Amino acid sequence: SSTFSRDNFKRGLRLLAFAISFSLAMELVSYFGQMEMHVYFNVFHLLALGILFYSLVTRGEKKQTQTEGKDWRSLLLLVLGIIFLYLGSAVAKSPYLEHDYLMFIGLYSRDLPGMADYLPLFPWFGMFLIGAAIGRLFYQDRRSLMPQGWTKPLTLWAALCSSWGATL
Repeated sequence: SSTFSRDNFKRGLRLLAFAISFSLAMELVSYFGQMEMHVYFNVFHLLALGILFYSLVTRGEKKQTQTEGKDWRSLLLLVLGIIFLYLGSAVAKSPYLEHDYLMFIGLYSRDLPGMADYLPLFPWFGMFLIGAAIGRLFYQDRRSLMPQGWTKPLTLWAALCSSWGATL
């Protein structure tokens, strides 16, 4: 969706504000509910940082011609995505630390507090970057590749599945 957005920087900042607010709300739930439901770094934080990074990489692109600066930017996103995926396996095998200051990248101590949700940068930021590169490749015209009427049954099916999952 970063490929289709008009202002990724503003969108990323809004999502980051939401992510921080969500984390603070979960801290209040953890404190007053006397249970460990912490959310220090989850999918909202990851997407916000990904969208902000994407906006920095693609800044100034609208002033260029259709393909003038897109190739190196797409390649940069792809290469960085692969690096994050590769480093993700190294981070997963790394020894525990004495602190949790680097938890957002996947490094933490043995006595990590209970969390309601956790999604570290390594390797998942790489998935975001690779997805952004693929989006730039397939959606250069910023239009859907699916025929208009064809997506309606899929959208309905996805909505039903997600509502059933939420109910369960």
